[in-house]
Amino acid sequence: MDRRKLMIYTGMLIAGITAGYICLERHRPVEGILLLAGIAGSFAAISEQMGKEYGMTRKQLRVMLLFLMVGFFNFALNYNRYYTDETLLKRDQIAFKEMKILHVREQEKYIAYEGTAHLPSGRRRILCRDYSENRSPLSVGTVARVSGELSLPEEARNPGCFNYRLHLKGKGIVYTVNAQGIRTRSIFRRPTDVFHRKLQQRRNDFLDKFRHRPTVRGFLKGILFGDRGELEEETYREFTENGTAHILAVSGLHVGFLIALLNALARKRKYWKITMGIFLVLILYGELTEWSPSTLRAVLIAILSMSGMYLNRAFDLTTGTAAAAFGVLMVQPYQLFQTGFIMSYLAILGMAFLTRPLSHFLGEGLASLMSLQMMMIPFQIYAFNRFNPLTVLINLPIIFLASVLVPCGVILFLFSGLISSGGIPAESISRLTELLVGLNRMLHMNGSLSGSFTSAGTAELILFYLILLFLSSELFRVMVLRRDGTNLRRLFLILTIPALLLVLGFRNPLAGAEVVFIDVGQGDAIHLRSGGKNVLIDGGGDSKRNVGTGTLQPYLLKNGARTLDLSICTHLHMDHYRGVQELSEVLPVKAFALPGVYRGLPETPKGARLLRRGEVIRISDEMSVKVLWPESEELPGGVTEAESSDENLLNGVYRIDYRGIRILVTGDLLEEGEADMVKYYAGTQELRCDVLKVAHHGSHSSSSEAFLDAVRPKAAVIQVGKKNRYGHPHQETLEKLKRRNIPVYRNDRHGAIGLRVRRNKIIVDRMMN
Repeated sequence: MDRRKLMIYTGMLIAGITAGYICLERHRPVEGILLLAGIAGSFAAISEQMGKEYGMTRKQLRVMLLFLMVGFFNFALNYNRYYTDETLLKRDQIAFKEMKILHVREQEKYIAYEGTAHLPSGRRRILCRDYSENRSPLSVGTVARVSGELSLPEEARNPGCFNYRLHLKGKGIVYTVNAQGIRTRSIFRRPTDVFHRKLQQRRNDFLDKFRHRPTVRGFLKGILFGDRGELEEETYREFTENGTAHILAVSGLHVGFLIALLNALARKRKYWKITMGIFLVLILYGELTEWSPSTLRAVLIAILSMSGMYLNRAFDLTTGTAAAAFGVLMVQPYQLFQTGFIMSYLAILGMAFLTRPLSHFLGEGLASLMSLQMMMIPFQIYAFNRFNPLTVLINLPIIFLASVLVPCGVILFLFSGLISSGGIPAESISRLTELLVGLNRMLHMNGSLSGSFTSAGTAELILFYLILLFLSSELFRVMVLRRDGTNLRRLFLILTIPALLLVLGFRNPLAGAEVVFIDVGQGDAIHLRSGGKNVLIDGGGDSKRNVGTGTLQPYLLKNGARTLDLSICTHLHMDHYRGVQELSEVLPVKAFALPGVYRGLPETPKGARLLRRGEVIRISDEMSVKVLWPESEELPGGVTEAESSDENLLNGVYRIDYRGIRILVTGDLLEEGEADMVKYYAGTQELRCDVLKVAHHGSHSSSSEAFLDAVRPKAAVIQVGKKNRYGHPHQETLEKLKRRNIPVYRNDRHGAIGLRVRRNKIIVDRMMN
């Protein structure tokens, strides 16, 4: 086996954490336990078959299995530590009055405080946001009185999309609260709190030297301290799409310079006092950056490297990386699922594993950069769904300028007390920052070089990296040199079992659904996918957020759709249509259709296909959409063109026919429209359906008794947002459905809802149980 045993043991720890995550966080205990058993059994088989030839002893196997179980149970303990439910939340809310502030981050629209509070469920870490107009940051160590309602962070509500709750667990945060009021009760005078306050003040004083240049201030705050809170959204998007956003994470570049500077000042003398002094400076810098994953990794590796130099022991980058990851994951296993943690360690693994083989073709310097990019690009596409094919070339000048800006910025910070805001040093740093940001903007070319890409599955990405690391490992090279094809085939065959279990554990809960009711908050959006085609009926919309780029685009790209073949709207109300408008600006939408009653109206989009009653839109051999309403292309009786601004009166109704089942999509159909439809289709089976998309988000102005009797659905879906201001769905509507024994599925409770048909039976999948 590989000589770097700590790397193997850390890998087993990660495998155990992954099994625990599948078992507990993804609520798939069978798959999680089977994966754990599959990994243990596979390595036992490898030890039995190949142990003697490749130096894998029984003792080593036992240690590996020990760390596998340590990872699993450590994750289980932390899961229990952060566990809460609605009952505990209510008890904690009653008791929540104040919190001690540990970290402060000033954002553009609010101030974010991280702190702790002693509650009935235990000592909880809380993220508090202050949106008040006259807000000013409180100091670290302050005990603040907070008025506001505790809430649980949102889980992923659509398949493949961002899980905010999991993200915050990586920081130890259990609750969030939007403060209605926050004020100081007392200030701790302990030395550590005083130290943190002075450190925070020193950083703010330095950044205030650039207050008249918000772009410079925000960028320096990001590149020097890893805090992107004041970075302009457009600037960060440009760095992300260029693949250069990694320079905004405090990493080896920053720490390496600090070590070089300190070594130069110490004239490379190996006195233990000098070494301890360097350790202390690194820890201070970690405190300044609030110990982001990349900072923590860089500092830990630097300390291990310098310890090796002091003890006259050779330092191995792979082992050092494994040691740093092992220490972090033992303390906080949820870090494994943080994007920052993953990217930080992928970068260093790329350099450790791929630089040597690539250096034969590219040379040492270029191979180092290329290895980092090769390791990062697949994950960047997976996480952000964007890729610029020229990212390697763009990184060359950007990294060069960053390597100049970072040391100059650090030196300026160290001597900031002696420098004025308008002085030559501050002006030079400002010009250099503007040059870097401007060059990145020029190379961005308005996003013309970068494109949107769909994501691979989580399990597939993990397997890709495992195979890549194995092909770059010493073990593989030894097997190739020995021409040991038999054991190589045996190894891959044995590991097929845990690989399949991994795919099973990470499977998309709605992967097989051909009809998906997307959770867009208070609005409708239905994704149809069949025969390689992607169609959207309605697209949600909100006056306070961009549903198109914030919800629809990530959902579609995470679920294999780079383009929309057709977008159909029931009507042009904001909560049905605006999301489609926003989406069309960032994702190709080949065609747009809406009811023919919109013909000639001023609000009708140009180029829209106008649908007639009875028209059938064929999506594939198995799926079609039939237009049932309005009755004609003329405005409903009694409605003038001036009154047509009430979009609900122009509402279209569609029926999805798929594999023998019917789904009725009603938009915001009102009771008058329902009555007209029932009368028009009396004596026919046109309105009969298996699944009803309840009209108008479950409002009492829809879903009349007569209409429900005519439709006779076997199941109902209500597209409604959590805690919406309209009180949807109304209890009256829910009672009507309950009296008919119709099961109800709701976006506010279940997240996205998927329908699939197997053997003429409807199977309902939900993101949340």
